[in-house]
Amino acid sequence: MDSKKILVVEDEPELRKVLALELEASGYKVFLAQDGLEGLKAAQKVHPDLIITDVLMPRMDGNQFLKKLRETESGRKIPFMILTARGKMRDYFETVHVDAFIEKPFAADDLLTKVEEILKHAQTEDPKRSGTDTGRDLVNKKRVLIVENDLWTLNYFQTIFNDYGYNAKVVKSIGECLEEAVSFNPDLIISKYILEEMNANRLVDLLRKMPHLRNVPIVVYSKTIMGGEKESVLSAGGTDFIFDANGIKLLKKANEIFHNV
Repeated sequence: MDSKKILVVEDEPELRKVLALELEASGYKVFLAQDGLEGLKAAQKVHPDLIITDVLMPRMDGNQFLKKLRETESGRKIPFMILTARGKMRDYFETVHVDAFIEKPFAADDLLTKVEEILKHAQTEDPKRSGTDTGRDLVNKKRVLIVENDLWTLNYFQTIFNDYGYNAKVVKSIGECLEEAVSFNPDLIISKYILEEMNANRLVDLLRKMPHLRNVPIVVYSKTIMGGEKESVLSAGGTDFIFDANGIKLLKKANEIFHNV
């Protein structure tokens, strides 16, 4: 039987060696790279049946590596397994459709079981990697206007939405939002609940008065819950209210909105 090819992308030399030994002992042909940049070159050269990649690496991290490879026709069809010590990143990688997620430290048997499962189903047509009607195809070029007055959160939200394929623009105030709502012509508006010492209901009301925004989804979010926010947002004309501290639930909600169009 032909040995399946597995590319391991990991910057820790000892772990990289251990992974190679375990996989080779199970009959796989293993290729190694120490960061995403090397991994990208190796993937394009050897066309692996599976890629196992760490996330935090120098030069090009696992997220950038995944994104770059998925932009290619052959790369979007390769199954990915994410290997990381940061379990909280699981939600993000679920939104970008990886095939498995292993947290460090891990048992070799668990890793090999997941590898076997992934390769077993790799030949099955998977719309996440089929090249047509993928999640990113559905959201590509969709314009998302994000209102957030915290600079770090604002930049982070813009990054995760742009990484997924949206055309995201961020603003810091109600006034900027009203201006961009006209010139940017968004397909979706996301607003923080408390803005300029008032809640977002006033903003929702103003946006709904613009004819071109009457049917545009408006999602309001908050990092804290006091009670009654969702009811007040929906009464003002908002589409939904979400409790979200890291933007992942908002990204999932955006995907849900556009996948149901």
